[in-house]
Amino acid sequence: LFKLTVDRGTHLRFNSPEASLRKNGNISTSRIPVRILPNQSFSACLLIMDDNHRIPEWLAYHYYALPLRHVVIAIDPASHQNPPQIPSRWHQLMNITIWQDKDYVPMNVVLTRQPKDPPDQKREKYTQRQGFLHYECSKYFKSLNKTWTTYHDIDEYLTISEDFFSPNNTRFK
Repeated sequence: LFKLTVDRGTHLRFNSPEASLRKNGNISTSRIPVRILPNQSFSACLLIMDDNHRIPEWLAYHYYALPLRHVVIAIDPASHQNPPQIPSRWHQLMNITIWQDKDYVPMNVVLTRQPKDPPDQKREKYTQRQGFLHYECSKYFKSLNKTWTTYHDIDEYLTISEDFFSPNNTRFK
């Protein structure tokens, strides 16, 4: 899993299991300076497959933790579940858009995974789909003048550092 941590309201820390592991097993951390103004919000691009049950919790958590206000949810065509029915309370609080492959994968590209595909080929198709989603989703949010965009699978969460809630931080006052 990847983990982004908002640290003291001015940095994002990015932790990845693939990041260079030290000999003692600790995961290295990268700090990315950010400044989130009170009138700004986050946007997110999600790629989901058969995880509709995770959406309400994910939206609720990131609505309050970031603040998340704009979401594109892309449905993997191999999903056995229909596009999610997002509770109306979330449509009142944020802009949610559902995308299918046709909304972000070029028409001349076929990324449908077949049962007979070798594992490497399935992974390659998933990685290509994810790349197309990130690109088109970035363009979409840029066209809406959104500046902070996160890219996730539905089982990935940003976490908030305890330092973010220090007495000196005025964001939540």
